[in-house]
Amino acid sequence: MVLTTPERARELRNSNTLTLVEAAAQGSGPRNDGIIYRPDLAVAESENTARDLWGRARLEAKDMDAFMFYDHFTPFCLINLETYGFVPPGEAKDFVEGGHNIRFDGQLPTNTHGGNHSEAYIHGLTHVQECVRLIRGTSTSQPPHKTINRALTCSSTAQLSGAVIIRRG
Repeated sequence: MVLTTPERARELRNSNTLTLVEAAAQGSGPRNDGIIYRPDLAVAESENTARDLWGRARLEAKDMDAFMFYDHFTPFCLINLETYGFVPPGEAKDFVEGGHNIRFDGQLPTNTHGGNHSEAYIHGLTHVQECVRLIRGTSTSQPPHKTINRALTCSSTAQLSGAVIIRRG
């Protein structure tokens, strides 16, 4: 992975579809008690990250064409969908029921590369790669009837949290 300015990237030979980092945020809760950064365990630290990310990007979840997230524990997958605003609180379980909405050809292509447990458990790097593949049209699970222009990738919902929006250049 090479990060550079958009101007420099356009000069590179054999560059595929240019992909840009549109916005990024990292956050935690308001305090540090070991590995817990929040006073209320019912509120994920990623709520701070999501708020900052959407504010910086001036975008919302509805503007994303795909979502790659750190899928280390099933409950956090549901929390990510809610925290980042893809569904209202309490509705993630219904949104993922049957898998149709989150399939590569569904309403919100989600972890199309198989996630940490299927592709590699290297703490989210493959999520960034998959966002780029989807935008370039080179994913092995490319949505057949949807162009991916923007994708969100994020880390865990608990403890330290980070998120990046990648978009077509």
